[in-house]
Amino acid sequence: MREKACGLDLHKKFIVAAIIDQGGNTAEQRFSRTQADLLLLKDWVLYHGCEVVACESTSDYWVWVYDLFLR
Repeated sequence: MREKACGLDLHKKFIVAAIIDQGGNTAEQRFSRTQADLLLLKDWVLYHGCEVVACESTSDYWVWVYDLFLR
């Protein structure tokens, strides 16, 4: 089982990220869809030590996020 997971709710102008650990503790953060904020999103997820990130495949909003986490 994973220690921590992050779920992303993708919108046209922003992303809401939520992290949950095995103990049920959560953290939530909202990011704009600018390049700078997408990099902050990645840093935030890595800072929290998430082992998996999941998002819905809404329209083509997911493509930038997917590419970001591949790097």
